[in-house]
Amino acid sequence: MADPGARSDQDYPITWVRTWGKGCVLYCSLGHAPATYWNPLFLEHVLAGIQFACGDLQADAAPR
Repeated sequence: MADPGARSDQDYPITWVRTWGKGCVLYCSLGHAPATYWNPLFLEHVLAGIQFACGDLQADAAPR
């Protein structure tokens, strides 16, 4: 995709986590193709996000 020019570092996250109140949030824009859900690395990624959102996995969710 063309760079929209919104960031000087051209760093556009496709997955991120953050805390929200007493909860946790995971956003992931990957997974548009059905084959993605058979990829072991993607499944590990999603599992880690779910574990973070459930409070079972600690992660640095500080904004950068």
